[in-house]
Amino acid sequence: MPRIVEQTTATKGLMGCINYLSLNGVMFSLSWPPNEGTRSISTSRRVPLYGACVGECQADPCRPSPCQHGGFCQVLEADSFHCSCPVGYSGPTCADVANPCQPSPCHNVSRCLRQTNGGFRCECPFGREGTYCEREMADVSDTVFIPAFNGLTSYIETRSLKQLAHNAKNHLTIEVVFFSRRPNGLIFYNGQKSSGRGDFISLALAFGYLEFRYNLGKGTAVLRSPKMVSLNEWHTVVVSRTGRKGFMRIDGGAEILGDSPANHMSLDLRESLYLGGVPDYSKIASAAAVTDGLDGAIQKLSVDATEVKFHGSGVRDAGDIHPFIHHVCIRRGNPCKNSGTCRPRMAYFTCDCRPGFHGRMCETAVIDRMALHHHDTFALDGQTFLEYQSSVRSNTNSQWNNEVPSPFIKDFARKHSTPTQLTNLIELTIRTEVTQGLLLWLGHVPRTPRGVVVAWTSGSNGDYLALAIVDSRVQMTFNLGVRPVTLTSTVKINTNQWVHIKARRIRREASLQVDNEAPVTASSPFGSTNLDTDGRMWLGGLPKPPMTNRLPKAYGTRFVGCMRDIRVDRKVLRAEDATNKPRVQACLM
Repeated sequence: MPRIVEQTTATKGLMGCINYLSLNGVMFSLSWPPNEGTRSISTSRRVPLYGACVGECQADPCRPSPCQHGGFCQVLEADSFHCSCPVGYSGPTCADVANPCQPSPCHNVSRCLRQTNGGFRCECPFGREGTYCEREMADVSDTVFIPAFNGLTSYIETRSLKQLAHNAKNHLTIEVVFFSRRPNGLIFYNGQKSSGRGDFISLALAFGYLEFRYNLGKGTAVLRSPKMVSLNEWHTVVVSRTGRKGFMRIDGGAEILGDSPANHMSLDLRESLYLGGVPDYSKIASAAAVTDGLDGAIQKLSVDATEVKFHGSGVRDAGDIHPFIHHVCIRRGNPCKNSGTCRPRMAYFTCDCRPGFHGRMCETAVIDRMALHHHDTFALDGQTFLEYQSSVRSNTNSQWNNEVPSPFIKDFARKHSTPTQLTNLIELTIRTEVTQGLLLWLGHVPRTPRGVVVAWTSGSNGDYLALAIVDSRVQMTFNLGVRPVTLTSTVKINTNQWVHIKARRIRREASLQVDNEAPVTASSPFGSTNLDTDGRMWLGGLPKPPMTNRLPKAYGTRFVGCMRDIRVDRKVLRAEDATNKPRVQACLM
């Protein structure tokens, strides 16, 4: 070829047809490939020795164009062509409609949807955004999301229970609030191996009955509800396992106990925790006896008193998850007024109000007393504290009283002879001059017959609720008789600046919010839901430090700074109402 180029300057061969070729009276056969008959004819007709990419000369293969849907036709050889297809089509003649979702360009927790124009759209789950759902939303921690499951392809994959609970091998307590439309469906499952072999733990509906199952390696324990649970209603279920012993309680009813067979005591969970379903039911333990996903919703799931988030970095994968639009917090406009946050509570809700508003629906604006020159802001100097007689009353007969005893607490079934509360709502605005100090304590103080404080302890049954500044962060600690639970603000507070604090407890659930930060939440281990106290409350300090080594020294340190706008269970507290009649000074603004 280089020699031909040099002699003729031609750089490529002919694209077309040659019908007749004769040189010096000698005809050349143009048949390719030559057959034996051709080779045996007279030498006056020359036969080709070599050839490549030669075809029978015929009409242009691109006229008319065989390419569909606007594809561009290009002639390759005498009788062959190639179609360059537009976006959305493929195949030799662009006749096949391409699937832009195979493979999916979307993030693995999102769903790819084909569009009528041949393109695609990524359907992002709650907590993600972007064309491909590639970004996590900046702040969704304070946004309500209840995942809905379709019973077929829906599921949420999160971290293993082994990672969510530090001692899951020996002890595990899980609380779940769920809603189901059908009598069968998986609520959660966690296994040891991806093949389904080995240990596992699961909670599922089977023919209307709730079944808590776990296997420690030598046989499956099955705890089954004595009666079918009602459909199309919210239910709260607490399940727990310690060693071989299992426990289940449904909607605060009778306890259901069971044991795992053989003598294995530990639970080995290495795979992910699945909620509402799994991608492949053939790869879960057959002893779990589950083949269907949940057709309904999961409002809450907590593991050892820590709530599992249904969005964000904690979610490893998800399939066909959508918001459960049938809850009042989601199905219509926010029922809470003045931009309050709606918090689901089974079929009902509560409102977390922004600073400056209060009321059941955040409908009432807080009057700025300083603007009206009502001088009820007072200063505490580190020596003074205020004592109040709380207005709590025993409400153990309330319809909201839902004691969930632990089978591992022997003295749980105690009689309540002291004032009790199922809920607490505390709001106050402070300006601190120190980085440590007690703000509020609600608990018991033993006294001598003459009324002199002789010793300090948290409530008569170990119950208390307290707010303090610890290392420049607001901290809330409460104990319902099982063990202390602590919530710590995510932001540090500066000295000599006003901040608003809101602390709420509803049974075992608690939240703490400082100014406009997202509320910090936590749950008490299952057991009592009441706070048992002697009805006394303290602001700014205690007569003597609390006799417990479970609290930082800040709880025994008296507060230095200013307080105002104090409300406890929506009742305004003023310095002049304190029962110990302290001498406090007005706070210099």
